[in-house]
Amino acid sequence: MIAGGTWAYFKFVKGRAFRESLIPLVDGRFVLIDGLAFLIVTTQVKNVGSSHVTFDREMSAVTIFEYVPPEADEVVTVRDNELTLFWVFEDEKRHLEPNETMKRQRLIVLSSVTKMAYRLEFVVRSNAGYVWRTMTIVDTLTLANNSAEQFVNT
Repeated sequence: MIAGGTWAYFKFVKGRAFRESLIPLVDGRFVLIDGLAFLIVTTQVKNVGSSHVTFDREMSAVTIFEYVPPEADEVVTVRDNELTLFWVFEDEKRHLEPNETMKRQRLIVLSSVTKMAYRLEFVVRSNAGYVWRTMTIVDTLTLANNSAEQFVNT
């Protein structure tokens, strides 16, 4: 009986068997459509835990930041400016079962494209209060590869 209690304690309390556990991913790439530069943002969330996870719709979002080229000729950290934010689970399914994956894409038009890059930051919050974050940098080389030099601001 003591062995069963010890096993249950380590399995459920120490092993976090039924705590919410997600793996969020975000990716982006540029495409040209009818002379306009679009950013395709792909988000994916995988529930790798053993419990049902319900998302907080108002707090789960992707924020797009634009990097601003430095003015100095020295080595410095590049600043970024927040461009926009959009909710990922706005009108869609807002929960994941164990071992379930949800993938979404969004097409965003950019009025102008910098010569540098963009940072995509994906934050997922559950109704239970857990927070997961991930980010990636999307460079503008894909635009140059599509013969889009005329669309890049100088």
